[in-house]
Amino acid sequence: MSQENPKRGKDGWWLWGVGLAIVGAMAFAIWGMMPPPPSEPTQASAPAPYEPRPAPDIRFTDVRLAPWRLSDFQDRPTVLTFIALWCGVCEEEITELEKLQQAHAGQFNFILVDVDPAQDSPPQLRAFADAHQNGDFFFVFDGDNAIVNAFGVQALQTTFVIDTEGMVVYMDEAVSLQAELGQVLAKL
Repeated sequence: MSQENPKRGKDGWWLWGVGLAIVGAMAFAIWGMMPPPPSEPTQASAPAPYEPRPAPDIRFTDVRLAPWRLSDFQDRPTVLTFIALWCGVCEEEITELEKLQQAHAGQFNFILVDVDPAQDSPPQLRAFADAHQNGDFFFVFDGDNAIVNAFGVQALQTTFVIDTEGMVVYMDEAVSLQAELGQVLAKL
């Protein structure tokens, strides 16, 4: 003969039901707060508006030991990007810049500034520059972070576009896609 457990009883099952309902409501709330999965963009989004400002006319020496001022590059729009050799995301940035350069050879200057003197060195940057050499790319080792400070850079792969008047007309702190930068540069 079976006897009903007096501690459980028939009425104890409603507690299980309430518990399951609470857990379900919590799971639904957490699921609702999660961001949607990333989707592959079908076209480049419009670049975010940016209030133009004068670019600091910094002096620097490229990896070939040629001295420059930023104003020396006002013959055409300039893309200025801050990188480190160990940075995988920076490599993506450089790939996008190379695609842009190939699509618009001779139309823009590209200055890539290595900002990590603790892990990178001028000889390493020269070797990297040799692997990515083309006439529109200038590689600079910012050993004292003077360029970083002049531009107020807070993150690697930060990219600025400077027009032929010396004005910063675009800034992005993420990987700049070729299509998005192309939209910005097409307006210059």
